[in-house]
Amino acid sequence: MAGVSAWACYVWGTGENGFDIRRFAMVGERQINFYAVDGEVFYNDEPVRVGHVAAVPENDSYGLTRVIGPITDDGMFEFYAEVGGKLTKGVPVGEYKLLLMVSHPSPGLGAPSPMLPPQYYDSARTPLSMKVTSDQAKQHIVIKEQGDLLPDVAGHNARSRSNEERETDAPPDADDAADVEDTADTPDAENAENTVKQQ
Repeated sequence: MAGVSAWACYVWGTGENGFDIRRFAMVGERQINFYAVDGEVFYNDEPVRVGHVAAVPENDSYGLTRVIGPITDDGMFEFYAEVGGKLTKGVPVGEYKLLLMVSHPSPGLGAPSPMLPPQYYDSARTPLSMKVTSDQAKQHIVIKEQGDLLPDVAGHNARSRSNEERETDAPPDADDAADVEDTADTPDAENAENTVKQQ
């Protein structure tokens, strides 16, 4: 028994290879089994390196607040489910629609703009889905999609500011360069174009 509280009880089972097979959460009188699900995301054969994958249950009998898989720099993700305010690694058994919540980086305090076509953000239109079962210790999905990337609207708007606004951000003139302390080069930001489809 790994932890007990008034609201939840978690139990770990270990398989032959020592991997955590499943977790159990008990909320009130209700027990929910969570199964490990991870995966990787590609768009136009390139790993997606930003955003997260969201899973929307087709029939939510668990009271899930959300199921989310943050995407890492190498295009990998692992799902976590939130029930009753508690975020737990894994996903309950069921069928889910998958959303790719991938956006261009936000310029300053502006809102980010979507990077992918609209259907990937809409549970009623997404072409992606997954089925979580109880017969595997760990489930791995691969999402591979092809298509055009949407333009960086937020970044374009930021670049389209008036000359007066841009002048406030202008670098020092060449004449002033001698007065500016030399700093280390800043590496270019990684190219974040990408996306996905379940095998």
